[in-house]
Amino acid sequence: VAAAGRGGLADRKARICALGALQNLSSDAQLKSKIWEDAQGARAALVAAARLEDPADRMARVCALGALQNLSNAGDAQAMWTDEPSRGALLEAARLQGAADRRSRACALGALRNLAAKSENRELMWKGTEDARAVVVEAARLSDPADREARECALATIWNLAAEPANAKLMDEDAAGVRLALSAASRTQGPENRKARGYA
Repeated sequence: VAAAGRGGLADRKARICALGALQNLSSDAQLKSKIWEDAQGARAALVAAARLEDPADRMARVCALGALQNLSNAGDAQAMWTDEPSRGALLEAARLQGAADRRSRACALGALRNLAAKSENRELMWKGTEDARAVVVEAARLSDPADREARECALATIWNLAAEPANAKLMDEDAAGVRLALSAASRTQGPENRKARGYA
């Protein structure tokens, strides 16, 4: 954990290794809660690494976001969404642009998809944070085949959030945003876009 929180050029390799280890550990169902509850240690290191911006830190950021994605489907799901640093890190990464950051963006959107699957988060995510709505809708409108995973995660997030009746009504009224994204996804062709059409 100490190595995962280090910064600076000399510590990059150690940091990546430590974050990779945390990512692997976070896939263990028995360890997820322990990692998340270590607010000043493992969680803080993951959130800090998930917000790294230097291109040289991309691998560290991917590992951190992959770990947060793993943690997003365990324990008290509402805790991650209501934790401002974690929520902010996910939303920042979910709006990343460019080929070099596709993996980071997909991990962040995968975490949002997992959080949206929990009923206690649905109203909070759609009605409580305008940034979250904009980020998810923007990703749902991605059209580059290389962004398929990110798009599917965004569409799955919308599908999950629409299970809340109040959200579904607001989405139906949002002709320029959600409805347009879903309409475009429903018209995609080919077996590789089957998931996207299903969520639409």
